[in-house]
Amino acid sequence: MKTYKHKNNGSTMTYKEGCMRVENLVIEGEPDLDYWEEIVEYPIGTKVHNSQTNTIYTKKEDGWYKPSEKTTYTNEMIGSKKHLTVLGTIEKGYEKQ
Repeated sequence: MKTYKHKNNGSTMTYKEGCMRVENLVIEGEPDLDYWEEIVEYPIGTKVHNSQTNTIYTKKEDGWYKPSEKTTYTNEMIGSKKHLTVLGTIEKGYEKQ
């Protein structure tokens, strides 16, 4: 299932297998990306590679981190930058301490 946010009014919609649901309304079809943008959530432990700087970033509870410091990256930025590649995720509760 994917989650989308309306670009104008901020309402949220879920989508799965040709069905969209906004509150109690269910509609058959595909989201029109002129009006809806997908909300991407990365789980804690997700690793991302920056090909411009050859740096690995890790998602923690309060944001994205380089090996030594917090960055200003957001989930939206991670998903939209072509030089950032998601390497993999770790299920919560299994990440190394």
